[in-house]
Amino acid sequence: MIELNDLVATKELPLWIPLHKETIQRLRRLGADGPFKEGRDYIFVGLGKGKLLWDLEQTQQSFRSWKGLSKT
Repeated sequence: MIELNDLVATKELPLWIPLHKETIQRLRRLGADGPFKEGRDYIFVGLGKGKLLWDLEQTQQSFRSWKGLSKT
């Protein structure tokens, strides 16, 4: 389960993952073929379009696993 104190907004995520925020969004939209899953890596908050909040540690792990990169 994602804890609120471990969350970052999409615009802040490129500080920890070497991707542009638009690339992160595109990867999220890949669904089952992409590295990120709703409820595990990110959640929606707010009404209307809402806002995405990302679990920083889980998102980094998911991206590394998807890309096949070693953990360092």
